[in-house]
Amino acid sequence: MPRLGGRWSRTVRVVSTIAITLVCFGLGYLGALSAGEIMQAGFLGLQLDPFAGALACGLAGAAAAYLTHPLGHDIGTRTLGVLVPSFLVVGVIFSMLTASQEDWWQLHFSQLGVGGGISGFAFNMTLVLSGVLVATMGAYARGDLEAATGRASTGSRWVGRLIAGIGVSMVFTGLVRIDIAEWLHMVFGSSMVLLFCVLCTGLPWFAPRLPKSIHVVSIAMVVATIGALLLWEPVGYYSFTGFEFAACGFIFVWLSAFIRALAAVREDRADAVGRPGAQADSTSMPPGGKVGS
Repeated sequence: MPRLGGRWSRTVRVVSTIAITLVCFGLGYLGALSAGEIMQAGFLGLQLDPFAGALACGLAGAAAAYLTHPLGHDIGTRTLGVLVPSFLVVGVIFSMLTASQEDWWQLHFSQLGVGGGISGFAFNMTLVLSGVLVATMGAYARGDLEAATGRASTGSRWVGRLIAGIGVSMVFTGLVRIDIAEWLHMVFGSSMVLLFCVLCTGLPWFAPRLPKSIHVVSIAMVVATIGALLLWEPVGYYSFTGFEFAACGFIFVWLSAFIRALAAVREDRADAVGRPGAQADSTSMPPGGKVGS
């Protein structure tokens, strides 16, 4: 956990616990429903009797419990980095499978959240819960970055704030539907991309001790995001939905690389501290860290 005050530390733990509980429930529920939609399309006319239906539900529940049980023992940046994109993908796939408007993709990604059906509710709640976890991840990422470098710094605080800001923007993007307040919805959605680009651009100054590979990846993500934007306007290669898919993918690809970079630096520091005669401060750690770990 980051070096926050006692009240903030407890708040982060409570929020993360509640959010992870809801996400695990949603992941199992939406995953089972999505699998049912796919099986229904593949086995047309198949009807399960009560016993077979109960058995299928029991197996789905057991699988969900088995997969989510370890999460309670290891809540951290790495766990959240795997859980968030998994939940987001399952929720979006379920919304696409159950969408009442078949041409939603010709408009924009957020069209899945329009309406009061199960598809819109699942999409918006997926964004809200994923945003809460990303915001929580900001606090854990700050703590991991301080542990990796051996000291608290303004840069680590800014990394945590920017990641949390991305999560908060995602929450409000899900809360404010595009058919209710389009301009406000677009502001929150655009702020996610803007904060992400600021984070990637400033990472060499915020966290200079991280491996050079993550800084290269960060700049590449900014260039790729700008390229994806240009392919939408003015090139017109795809609709706005294509840009939204690309930008969302870039964010979670970067988060995965960032978590791996944090792990590499922490391993370097642990190895340096564990060597005989090595100092326990940050100067005993190689400045570049492990590349590609």
